[in-house]
Amino acid sequence: MQSWNQPVQSQQPQEQVLAGILGAFLFALAGGVVWVILSRLGYISWISGFVAVVCGVRGYSFFARRESRRGVIIAVLMAFLVIVLAWYACLAWDVCDAYKEWYEAGEVTFTVSYFEAFRGAWHFLEEPEIAGSYFLDLGLGLVMCIVFGASSVYRLFRQAPADPQPASYTPQPPYQGDPSQYNSYAQPQQPQQADPNQYNYYAPQQPQQPQVDPNQYNYYAPQQPQPQQADPNQYNYYAPQQPQQAQADPNQYNYYAPQQPQPPQQPPKPQDGTGNDQPWE
Repeated sequence: MQSWNQPVQSQQPQEQVLAGILGAFLFALAGGVVWVILSRLGYISWISGFVAVVCGVRGYSFFARRESRRGVIIAVLMAFLVIVLAWYACLAWDVCDAYKEWYEAGEVTFTVSYFEAFRGAWHFLEEPEIAGSYFLDLGLGLVMCIVFGASSVYRLFRQAPADPQPASYTPQPPYQGDPSQYNSYAQPQQPQQADPNQYNYYAPQQPQQPQVDPNQYNYYAPQQPQPQQADPNQYNYYAPQQPQQAQADPNQYNYYAPQQPQPPQQPPKPQDGTGNDQPWE
């Protein structure tokens, strides 16, 4: 059983940051796949930034076992990385297709594989016309990541404090209710003051105040029986005996009380000096 002063750790699981980073990257790859598919079909691909952020946040909370503001920021950064990789992969794919068209048209005498195009696709960004359209799509995709990442951070700001540490608290003892709390006529209880001479055996003793008998001047109050005092010589057979007091006759001075019959008294017998007592005639 834990004491009142012992801090108690909260039951919230600890955040696994490294595992959360891996989960955010793996789940954000879904947004990159959507970017490539929409780009190959000719649709607006920058909307895939929303998918990358949402999946990245879910991946971080799943692997890190907690959802926090730090996790949202990490998910947005992983979404940035995935979107940039998907954007450059689409650029390399377009370069590979362009070389095939140029080869069929007879403009070039060779073709390039996708891996060769991936290594040298950045050279095509030196052309202002090509770089303008590609950088616009990339910028819109990153803006979508920032917008939806900020909305997730704002939602967490309103729900819970930022990155809470394992909380600890000190439980308080149960409240002892005051019986006079709701009694307006009750006298307030004074706190007890400690006696400075409580454990000082050489301190002078304070005189005890006599307790007042509430029925001291009430003549109609029933009398309390007095306790009998023990005789210290009750079992001491060698102690001197105390003279017994004669019990007073309740009818001694009552002239109207009935008289108790007295036994007849015999007259004294005379003595003749011979030792033989003679009856008196």
